[in-house]
Amino acid sequence: MCARGRAGHPGDERTIRERRLLLQRLLLFDLDGTLIEWGDPVHLDAIDHSVHTLFPACSGVSVRQIEFDGRVQRRMVRELLARAGLDGSIPPEELEPAFAVAGERYARHWEERNDMVRDPLPGVHALLERLAGDDRFALAIITGTASRIAEVKLRRHRLDRFFPTGAFGDEVEDRVELVRLAISRAERHYGTSFPPGRIAALGDTPHDIACGHACGTTGLGIATGRHSVETLAASGADAVVPDLTDTGAVVRALLRITGEG
Repeated sequence: MCARGRAGHPGDERTIRERRLLLQRLLLFDLDGTLIEWGDPVHLDAIDHSVHTLFPACSGVSVRQIEFDGRVQRRMVRELLARAGLDGSIPPEELEPAFAVAGERYARHWEERNDMVRDPLPGVHALLERLAGDDRFALAIITGTASRIAEVKLRRHRLDRFFPTGAFGDEVEDRVELVRLAISRAERHYGTSFPPGRIAALGDTPHDIACGHACGTTGLGIATGRHSVETLAASGADAVVPDLTDTGAVVRALLRITGEG
């Protein structure tokens, strides 16, 4: 009779899978400015349209007047209401229609055009293909963008297949909550717990790094947005890369900041 756990046996396969899960790292990828170009005007127009439609008193204010770095869209809509003299502390469920209207407008704009599909930033597809095929990594998206708009952006740039889980800016009040939500969902999806030292937040702003650190993660700064390598390094990023074109260098940096084992 074969011994339990011998190579090729179900018990052995379970052991290998469990070991892989213990060694796996969770990578939380920011979207705008990190994987795709920052500053989509259609996105901004969709938010303004929804807020102006549902809250007419806000017609004199615009999301373009608000600082975007590290902000989640639920908080940004609250700020627009406050700037217009309305109650910015209204319950989350009263804000949901604004995100639904914005998402519908954004989706309709792109789906009615011939240039729906766009390329992400240089090196992104090659890197994600490499990471998705490597058992040492698990991927999740984390973005301050509202979920419906983010879904369209991921689909437009052919990135949706890489991110089976994530967290979005219409679900929480700040980016620290966003990180916590993304980790919780990823652990449920992948069926394992990720120790903080095995989690990396990847983003193009100091706020991306700081919010990851607040949740115990490491941080990889990516200077593809409005912040330089020097600024991201000074913000406390555990490692910084100028962009994502050198797949090998990015993978090495991720292994270095999350543990080589």
